[in-house]
Amino acid sequence: MDTNNVKFNPADVKILAVEDSPTQAQVLQGALVRRGYNVRVATRCYEALRLVREFRPDIVLSDIVLPDMTGYELCKTIKADHSMSGVYVILVTTLTDPGDVLRSLECGADSFIAKPYDGELITSCINSLMVNSALGGKTGEGGTDVYFTGKKYSIAFDRTHVLNFLLSTYEIAVHRNLRLIKMQGELRKTADIAEQRRRDIEGINVNLEEKVAEQAKKAREKDVIMMHQSRLAAMGEMVGNIAHQWRQPLNALGIVVTNIEDAYAHNELDAEALSHKTAKANQLLKKMSTTIDDFRNFFRPNKARERFSLNRAVGEAVSLVEASFKYHNVNITVDEGDPVFIMGFPAEYTQVVLNLLGNAKDAIIGRGAGRGVISIGIRKDGGKGIVSVRDNGGGIPDGIIERVFDAYFTTKDQGKGTGIGLYMSKVIIEEHMNGSIEAANAGDGAEFRIITPV
Repeated sequence: MDTNNVKFNPADVKILAVEDSPTQAQVLQGALVRRGYNVRVATRCYEALRLVREFRPDIVLSDIVLPDMTGYELCKTIKADHSMSGVYVILVTTLTDPGDVLRSLECGADSFIAKPYDGELITSCINSLMVNSALGGKTGEGGTDVYFTGKKYSIAFDRTHVLNFLLSTYEIAVHRNLRLIKMQGELRKTADIAEQRRRDIEGINVNLEEKVAEQAKKAREKDVIMMHQSRLAAMGEMVGNIAHQWRQPLNALGIVVTNIEDAYAHNELDAEALSHKTAKANQLLKKMSTTIDDFRNFFRPNKARERFSLNRAVGEAVSLVEASFKYHNVNITVDEGDPVFIMGFPAEYTQVVLNLLGNAKDAIIGRGAGRGVISIGIRKDGGKGIVSVRDNGGGIPDGIIERVFDAYFTTKDQGKGTGIGLYMSKVIIEEHMNGSIEAANAGDGAEFRIITPV
């Protein structure tokens, strides 16, 4: 079943938010109401249990620390009452202790989110639960005891349940990583300004040669730091892409297991049917294993320059993000000519292509123009290998097109961009590949061209 075809109206989703802080409750309710959900708020657990029976919410979103009982106890009470069956429970945790995840699993929670409340994370978590609810069925149940830091946790084992917790952890990590990178950039700019003012006040008088050497050293150090930041941002994006790459085979695997259970229950599970279902499950598992290998290869550093195929580097970048882009209704096409080979670092080149694809996707989504199209061209022109990335995201305003490769310059909303992606792409292509990278507007979008010697 294609999960992209599962649709629901947020107004039909009833949510009970349990939060004893009036300020936090107002923030949470506002975030949910703005996204169209039907929301009630309770400040105590006994009030929440009453509203569960009267309001019949689809989802209970509860803080863990509450005055009359903990969120874990509230979750256990809801899960133990058959009259409340079908109600999903999302717990709110600071995620500072790995034991929080185990305690959430132990009490039967369906997912969790982290404070401070983030509207996009909450929406993603709710959407995942509602899609799973529409698909129906479980992937198998059991039980196991887990020991962590000397404590025992008894967990009812449901594979879909545990995998949803894993994906929730990835998603929270991605958002926190991007927020950290943004803060690092702001702190670095503040430190640079303070350092410059200190020099002005002290009136340091050094000769021109020393100044040039010092600035060159700092530029190299800054590039090393920014390369690390860029890698961290790429890792955050990749974790999100893993989630998208895995969701479809995971759901398909759940359907296969459910079909086996149904066939067994109706005495329809013969050797041929079992063999067919097993082969399908193994095919899905192989696809997931291949995804992990692809991402692992991307993060393996290149220690020396080597001759590599532009066609392959571009293909690897597309395969890493294709599922995520389809989820956002963005289609990628690749026009390949003859194979083109260059000298350089293939993983870094793939990172540059990923940066361009990510920016194109963000521009398309921000424009809200419906179906997005990204066209990639690969060709050889004389002694140059040229890769072009073109989108229909509305283009770059004329007043800023000359600044798009500047460090810390971004046109994205606050918190959604660090301004280092294109800068590091320029450094990689110019300094590591002896090439150049260009930006221009073309048609109803932007076009970036990576030019490297073959």
